[in-house]
Amino acid sequence: MHIKNESGHDLYNLVLSGSGFSEKIEELKDGTTTTIELFQPGESSLDLKFTANGKDFDLPQDTYFEGGGAYTVFVKIGKNFEVDVRVEI
Repeated sequence: MHIKNESGHDLYNLVLSGSGFSEKIEELKDGTTTTIELFQPGESSLDLKFTANGKDFDLPQDTYFEGGGAYTVFVKIGKNFEVDVRVEI
């Protein structure tokens, strides 16, 4: 999973979770991208939680991917904290 921050703000305590996984990134600075490997079993959606600009955000995403390494997930957090998720097989 690739996570890119283009929000204009640093993100703190970013938690990406779904069915069978939860990954925490302490800080993701504005303009940076990080990559994490997920080892979730089966099918999942994605929930993002983070703190930015003094506010807490909980942004569940209507997306679908599966474990097993066949799916690559790209997450972009943009201006106004809008989230774009793209899944490739």
